[in-house]
Amino acid sequence: APLMLAPFAAVVALALAWRYRTVTPLVALVAGGLLMAPVWAPMVSEQAYVHVERDFSEAYA
Repeated sequence: APLMLAPFAAVVALALAWRYRTVTPLVALVAGGLLMAPVWAPMVSEQAYVHVERDFSEAYA
């Protein structure tokens, strides 16, 4: 879910960078992405082992 907000954060960072004529908002956005990389990067390689559709295919209750 947090990655769904990435385009909005990028637009806000670009707007702030343009308004204040500094790259600090863009650097902060990239730094935040790099800090979160250990969390979301393994998801890419482990995606083949997760089958969410199996959770909803059987009616257990």
